[in-house]
Amino acid sequence: MMLLNGKNAIITGAAGEVAEATAKLFRRHGARLFLTDVSAQALRDRAETLGGEAEGVYCGSADVTSAEDVRNTVKSAVDVMGGVDILVNSAGINPPGDLLDVTAEDWDKIMAVNLRGTMLMIQAVARHMIETGRNGSIVNVASLAGRVPRPPLLAYGASKAGVIYLTRTAAVGLGPKGIRVNAVAPSAIDTRMLRVAAQTSGPAEGLTPEEWLSSWSTKVPLGRLATPSDVANAILFLASDEAAFISGQTLGVTGGMIID
Repeated sequence: MMLLNGKNAIITGAAGEVAEATAKLFRRHGARLFLTDVSAQALRDRAETLGGEAEGVYCGSADVTSAEDVRNTVKSAVDVMGGVDILVNSAGINPPGDLLDVTAEDWDKIMAVNLRGTMLMIQAVARHMIETGRNGSIVNVASLAGRVPRPPLLAYGASKAGVIYLTRTAAVGLGPKGIRVNAVAPSAIDTRMLRVAAQTSGPAEGLTPEEWLSSWSTKVPLGRLATPSDVANAILFLASDEAAFISGQTLGVTGGMIID
C-alpha cells in the first residue's frame, strides 16, 4: 500500500542518516520530496541517490536557523511541487557537554538548530498549509534525551525537551486548522553522529568510545541500538493518514526502554 501517494513532503537535515532513511521510505510510498540541508554538496549527493527531479526529488540548501532561508525554502518547495502536505523536521546537531563544560556558544548553536530551526520550519509550513486549506502532517525528530536526563548531553537534551513541548503546543494551536503535529523520540541511533559523540562522551564517563556505544545496547530490552530505518518507519506512520486521529504525541522508538 502506497501510504503517501500524491503527497508532497519537505525533509530537513537531509544529509543525515535518519533523513536519508526517511526520504527513501517516503519515495517508496509515493511522495514527492523537497530535501534541504545546510551542506549543499551533501544535499546534491543525497538527491542524486534518490533519482533527482526525474523521480520527483528536489533540493535546496538552507540554514534552518535563518528565518529568511526557511521562508525561501518553503516557497521553493511550493513552487516546484505545487504545495506541501508533510514536513519532517530532522535537522539537528549534538556537540556533547555537561553542565560544567558546555560553552555558551555550543548551547546557543544547539538551541538554534534543534529548537529554533524546528519552530521556524513549523511556522512557515503551517502558514502555507492554512493558506491553501491543506490537512497537513508535521513530524519532529525529538529524542529520548529530551525526557531522560543524560548529563553529557545537557544542551542536546534540553533542546529536544523543547521540541517535545513545541510539538504539543503546535498540535493544540494547529489542530483546528486540520494540521497534525507529532514527534518521534528515539533512543540512541546507530549513526555517525552517535559515534562522534562517543569519542567525547565515553571518556567523560570513564569508558572507551567502544564501551560507551556498547553500554547503550545493554540498556535496551531488545538488546540493540535503534537504526535509522526504525525511526523512519515511525515517521512514515505519523506522517500518513494511518495516523489521521493522532496529534500532539511523542512516539518513543526505544526498543522497550520505558518513558514516563
